[in-house]
Amino acid sequence: MLSAAQVREQAVALRSADPETTLTWAVDTFPGKTTLTVSFGGGGVVLAHLLTRIDRTVPVIFLDTGFHFPETYEFKERFAKRYGRGRSPDSMPGSARCDGISPPAARRPSSSSITRSMAGRS
Repeated sequence: MLSAAQVREQAVALRSADPETTLTWAVDTFPGKTTLTVSFGGGGVVLAHLLTRIDRTVPVIFLDTGFHFPETYEFKERFAKRYGRGRSPDSMPGSARCDGISPPAARRPSSSSITRSMAGRS
């Protein structure tokens, strides 16, 4: 466990560090306790990619809100295959872990329903 002073000191030291250096510090400082949560937006994908170059054993947990497009679920599977993970990143709707379980398709919004909603039509 780091003290408050150590956290402040490290925050200053990493302030101008590149993301890979910061991830490496986290993995090295907290071995076996580091996890990356992603919803597969651009930033999360980049961090997950960098993390696979540092330590492929760090869990990547997919934050499944139940409102992702079908393409997001497809990308999740492609990501798992490309980066050599034995299975897709875990699903985690809310705070309950549901390994590999996606919400029913009926709960996922279609792009047309979102477009109608954004336009003020239902």
